[in-house]
Amino acid sequence: SLTYFRCQAGAVAVFLSHINVLIYFQRAKHIGLYIIMFHKVIKTIMKVITIVFLITVAFTLAFTLTFPSQLEFHMFHIAFVRTMMMMVGDINFAETVRELHDSGNLSDISLGFGFYIILIILVNLGLINLMIGLAVGDIDKVQRNAHITGILMDISMIADYNKTLPLCIRRRLYKPSVAVFANGPKNKLSK
Repeated sequence: SLTYFRCQAGAVAVFLSHINVLIYFQRAKHIGLYIIMFHKVIKTIMKVITIVFLITVAFTLAFTLTFPSQLEFHMFHIAFVRTMMMMVGDINFAETVRELHDSGNLSDISLGFGFYIILIILVNLGLINLMIGLAVGDIDKVQRNAHITGILMDISMIADYNKTLPLCIRRRLYKPSVAVFANGPKNKLSK
């Protein structure tokens, strides 16, 4: 219905507006550096996202085939989200065993538990530590180059403001050249 669509559109608009505010806060003195770090970490994660996606699909299919009696693995999109939750630590092993016991399917699930163990080792230990290591390296680079990044953002902001000014104002503010002398102004009288 129209109300449902409006709520969904409103949710997307609120989310995007807050992301936009976050981007504007990059210029802030104290929190701007953290926003730049976050942006750099997200860029690095996007480089590794193909590996994460392939591993998630592999485990989703494995769990869907080994635990067919569980409701959360009946449909692929729900199983995919459940597998992603398992990849960030929400294994929920006790509930899985309880559901399998209640349904009478606890006898032939050794392969499924093998996949649980592989998920814990491969993803929760290996992949997550890889992503943390990449993020720490990115943060170190951002902290070392923070001053230069701030100057570049200032230049970009001035150039953007300059483009938005009307031509008559730009002509009045335009200076054809600026001379900077290392020992002070050139016309200074020497003793």
